Amino acid sequence: MAYGYRAIFKILSNYYRNYKLDTIRKIIGRWAPENENNTNAYIKAVSDYAGIPADDPININDREQMIRIVAGMSKVENGREADMSDVITGWSLL
Repeated sequence: MAYGYRAIFKILSNYYRNYKLDTIRKIIGRWAPENENNTNAYIKAVSDYAGIPADDPININDREQMIRIVAGMSKVENGREADMSDVITGWSLL
């Protein structure tokens, strides 16, 4: 699973660098578009989980912030808490 989390971190880094997606709202809007998802519920869930307002700029290089965001995304995608050791290892593999 750690390499799966690494892949998510890389994708989010590309969103940030290539498309200037610098908030949870912007990132999730691209990751989980309205035509396929309840994007607003997804945004709220990740924002609440990470403890970061949806429209606040994020720092893509902030380890703790990004781990919380990706763990929140994992919870939405899988319906259960992420194994934090896998998420942390995924970050470490960057």
